[in-house]
Amino acid sequence: MFRRPRGRAPHGKKWDETVGAWVFDTAIRKSNSTIKEKKLVCDNCNKKFGNQAWLTRHVCQSDDATSTTSTAPLDIGTGYQSYTTPEKVDQRNIFALRCKLAAEERPDLEHILYLEAADGGATKVLIEHGFTVEYLHPCNFDASCLDKLRQMYPGIQCKQGDIIAVAEGHSWLGIWYDTTSSWCTRDAEWDPAKMPRMFNNAAVIAVNLCHRGITMNAENLAVKLCHLLNDHGGETRFQPFAYEGVGGIQNMAFGIATFSNVAPPKPMYTSSNQFMNSYLFTPRHYVFAPLYVPRDYFDVMAKENGWPSDWHTDYLKVSAASVDGLMYSKFVAIVSGITLDRRLLVTFYDKFGMPFEEPDEWWSPTPAEVEPFRADWFQSIRL
Repeated sequence: MFRRPRGRAPHGKKWDETVGAWVFDTAIRKSNSTIKEKKLVCDNCNKKFGNQAWLTRHVCQSDDATSTTSTAPLDIGTGYQSYTTPEKVDQRNIFALRCKLAAEERPDLEHILYLEAADGGATKVLIEHGFTVEYLHPCNFDASCLDKLRQMYPGIQCKQGDIIAVAEGHSWLGIWYDTTSSWCTRDAEWDPAKMPRMFNNAAVIAVNLCHRGITMNAENLAVKLCHLLNDHGGETRFQPFAYEGVGGIQNMAFGIATFSNVAPPKPMYTSSNQFMNSYLFTPRHYVFAPLYVPRDYFDVMAKENGWPSDWHTDYLKVSAASVDGLMYSKFVAIVSGITLDRRLLVTFYDKFGMPFEEPDEWWSPTPAEVEPFRADWFQSIRL
């Protein structure tokens, strides 16, 4: 007989005194296998699910099924994901109602920008609350997703690219950053490279964040989000809250705030320039992009800062055509880097055709500001 050693037994094992070793406990293994077999099952197609959230979102594909267990209102086809959980439906209605109330106070703001999936769930709710498609700007990186939305809602103003880059340079009625990012570093500190540079460019701003990858749970992230919105001048009518994501785990935070100090809107990109109307890259896509910047673009800046009248003599200038077909004197430059607040560093060329050693200290534009000045050959590559 071998005596049992001191200490806790390994998981699922027991001490066998006859052989003097830890052996698997068949009773425990049988109990664990029984627990694993207890899965949620769809009544129509008998498909098994690990938790209630996935069962709720399941779209039954059985031929004899008379109903589905999903609340998804649209048939979006295979290969597309539906995000119509009860929590998401509530958030869409909250966002639409806040935008509707803000429109009464700010009738000059009409356009709404938001991240959207291929099921068009947020678009559907906004239309139900009285907004028309020509003022709705769903945003997504996936071009096929936006094509699906254009088929479902003809005339909708889709935007492909990074929603933070698209939002800059305009004033909106509402912006919804419905992300799965945390906007934080690993140590749960705000990361300027991941988040919007400003929050006063929309009357209503809603934010979804995920605590995955940071040392903070969803409830504390919701409190941190509340402070962020309030510190930027937002009014939170109710406390941002944590909720369960699509996996049935409480790893998400949602907050919404209204802002009263929104600047008057600038003209949107017109449909005459279909390229600019449909796409804006993230800042990193502009690095090394060549630029032709009109000389008169800096006239106001030169006057305000007291530059000498011959300040531009050391810069390389070329005669290049503008969108109106006329020839203008333009500076030659290149995007040489990105700042921490997601703006671009621009390096100009001297009159001998060589780039200056340092980026320009006066002009650090956003991607939206740089877009009209990019060289024609670079635009043709992107198209």
